[in-house]
Amino acid sequence: NWLKENAEAFNIETMEKLNNSKWVLVLKNSIKVEIEGYIKMLEKVLFINSDIFFFISSLILFTVF
Repeated sequence: NWLKENAEAFNIETMEKLNNSKWVLVLKNSIKVEIEGYIKMLEKVLFINSDIFFFISSLILFTVF
C-alpha cells in the first residue's frame, strides 16, 4: 500500500502539479540553499580581492609619490 501511494506521487499530469509536488519542492529548496552558499562565497572572494586591490594600489601610490 505504501509503495503504491508513493509511486502514484510520481504520476503527475500537469506542470503545476509537478511544481507543487513534495519532491520538487524539496529539490527547489536544496538548489536555493546551494546557490545562496555560492553567492556568499563569491561575496567573500570579492571582498578579499577588493582589500588586496586597495592594498596594492596604496603601495603603488606611496612608492611613486
